Amino acid sequence: MNAIVLPYFSATVRYAGAVDYLDPHIGIRGWVVDPEAPGVPLVLEAWCNGTRLAQSVAVLDRPDIDKVLGRTTQCGFLLGWSRFDRVPMEKLAAKSPDAPLNFVVAGVGAEIPLVRDPISVGECLSLLRAAPKGDRARAFSYLNDYIEVMQSGVFDEGWYRRTQPPSDPGVPPILDYLRAGEANGASPSLYFDPAAYAAAAELDSPVGALIHYIRNDAVTGLAPSPHFDARWYRNTYRSPAGVLPMAHFLAARRNRAPNRWFDPAYYIGKSGAKDAADPYEHYLREGRKAGLLPAAVFEPGPGGKAPPREGAAFLAQLARYVPPAELGRPMSRAASPAATAPTAAKTTPPAAQPLPPAAKTTSPAAQPVPAAAPEVVRRPEVKPRRPEPVQP
Repeated sequence: MNAIVLPYFSATVRYAGAVDYLDPHIGIRGWVVDPEAPGVPLVLEAWCNGTRLAQSVAVLDRPDIDKVLGRTTQCGFLLGWSRFDRVPMEKLAAKSPDAPLNFVVAGVGAEIPLVRDPISVGECLSLLRAAPKGDRARAFSYLNDYIEVMQSGVFDEGWYRRTQPPSDPGVPPILDYLRAGEANGASPSLYFDPAAYAAAAELDSPVGALIHYIRNDAVTGLAPSPHFDARWYRNTYRSPAGVLPMAHFLAARRNRAPNRWFDPAYYIGKSGAKDAADPYEHYLREGRKAGLLPAAVFEPGPGGKAPPREGAAFLAQLARYVPPAELGRPMSRAASPAATAPTAAKTTPPAAQPLPPAAKTTSPAAQPVPAAAPEVVRRPEVKPRRPEPVQP
């Protein structure tokens, strides 16, 4: 598939893209990219008369756009029918069935132009009713898993970039993890160990462990790694319903403890690591080697009283823990483990700024269908693959 390209780079408009195809069975297709940062996935939204109807993220293959830019972009998107909010759609369609949808980059306001006829809310509602879950087919498993992981808040992109060499620098970290990293034994954060969790959950393989954790944590309450005690955290910090305890922790890890045996305020006071974005990670990297304690409970009591038995067992477990090689290097003062995933969109439409003319394309190739991932042991050698595309 080749793109007939018109000039679409502009000194005043940052983004380029187009809504170029409507598939009645799955949803609305297109592409959007930031040419200055083509490896950063963009969140996009569909609006109608001031109401947001759907949200998705541009992470699908678009080889035609890659050819134009000369690099991997993963800039294709699908606003699948299952992503649309049906209730407001029905209200809008009852009043103004011919009202057109508009598409914007979330939080930015750049409007994504159409290179096809306008799409009305009434037309979308009819197609949604006919195929409400067409986009949940296996062909789009990477996209659906990506959105689920992104929205969960448990993927630490900074950690992943530091510990896992990317198979392709143009592929977003979450997508790299789902395609190859998980099968190769990579971790999505310091606080999630796929192999340990898979063993605790009695899964056949670490592949799929993160998705299983996201979907089942409220039911199983299993520890995702030796470093994070989900049940203790939930009881201590009262994480809100519907928010994974690990996500709640990662959002404010500087001031919260991942388990009962670490006190961030105590450790910062003793180590002087006032600039550490993650005091616990700093302790694993540097504090242990310097002989520092993780909490006051480990200080010798009167008469040489030993610390609690459970605490001593925790320290013994850490002594046996073999961290990734990156943990063995001192942390930079400027380093921050904060994730860089796209943020959730605002509830009011931003001021739209049209994108420049976009590349005209034929209908995009659907998300590739991967072969079933092989059962693996810890860190097997698995080469990333790009399966054959499925034609829409």
